[in-house]
Amino acid sequence: MNVGARRFWLALSAATLLAASVHAEEAKAPSIRDQGKAFVKELRDLSDSCGIRRAPKPKAKEPTSFSLILVAAPFELAFYADEGDLFTPLASQSAWNYGGAKFKFPDLYKGLSLPKGKGWGKHKPTKNAAEYFAHYLELGDKAAKLPLERVRKMEVVRYTLDENDDGKVDLADRKGPESSESSSSDDNTLIRHVYGTRLKDDGTTESVHDKRVMVRGVRVALDAKDDFEKRPKPLFVYTLSERFAEFDLNGDGDADDELIFGDSDGDGSLSDSELDALYAFGMASEPSLVGNLEVDARFKAHGEGDEAVASLLDRVKQANKGFDNRSAKQFVLNAVVRAELNLYVEYDDDARHARVRQHFGGAAAFRNAIMRIRGMTR
Repeated sequence: MNVGARRFWLALSAATLLAASVHAEEAKAPSIRDQGKAFVKELRDLSDSCGIRRAPKPKAKEPTSFSLILVAAPFELAFYADEGDLFTPLASQSAWNYGGAKFKFPDLYKGLSLPKGKGWGKHKPTKNAAEYFAHYLELGDKAAKLPLERVRKMEVVRYTLDENDDGKVDLADRKGPESSESSSSDDNTLIRHVYGTRLKDDGTTESVHDKRVMVRGVRVALDAKDDFEKRPKPLFVYTLSERFAEFDLNGDGDADDELIFGDSDGDGSLSDSELDALYAFGMASEPSLVGNLEVDARFKAHGEGDEAVASLLDRVKQANKGFDNRSAKQFVLNAVVRAELNLYVEYDDDARHARVRQHFGGAAAFRNAIMRIRGMTR
């Protein structure tokens, strides 16, 4: 091989290696713009397939048989979704910190009757997850034909800006290892968690918790000193449907309202003062949708010109004998039919040599899941 040919092949090899290296780097770390687009698409896809079907005639004392959304807050959303091949988390599985306490998963395996299979007698309700999985495995191939309201194939998917997992979203999360990788000290990182149960071939189970970065460079208002041209809305804004809840949530005598969380004056939008109330500088205690139902005047029953007399929490418990506070709050969470997504990111665009701001909007509609849960669709 002559000198010219050798140089050509060396140059070609170097170019090939460089291209492969660049390709591998791009595959390893998608741009923040692509991360944002992927998050919007994923949330929409999961919201359309989320929820756990309830039995045709559920008993009021078993509200967890139709749990759907577990956490609804400005910077955190957790709900059941069939995202993979895992089963629903066990009640004993370690969860996350939320609002100063350790979150606990509802027990969705207790009191669930399975159809009879070969060698299995009458319809018997399971006492715990171990018994549920024992019966599930005993059904063998017939397990694939179980009615959907019997199967617990829904993992818990959680999106949060609480990077340090201390139960609140505040300035400390910007100092976490993921957010610290950003070139701006004002950036947060959206983290995605999946909690579930893996059923092994030998019938034993193991708890699964997967965690990964979803979007970097997220901008939210956590401090009065945050520098924004226009204050961004919360990452999630929620709409509750009285019609799908089959309950007069605000107690105004009309059970066909749609209520936007944070919309204190009921005009259908969030004003600057209402955004201030949602953000609450410092976010020492994040305003969850069901955080203060006992004192939230927006959800107290009253007529025009009358003082509020009964909290939503009390009214839900009165209408559903046997409900405790947690069950009543889950009832309200099940009324969420829409999560409005307002993802605002900033990143350095190397091609343009500039700091770029970009919004990703959209809505995750939980309406179909509510309809399935209510038995309105197949």
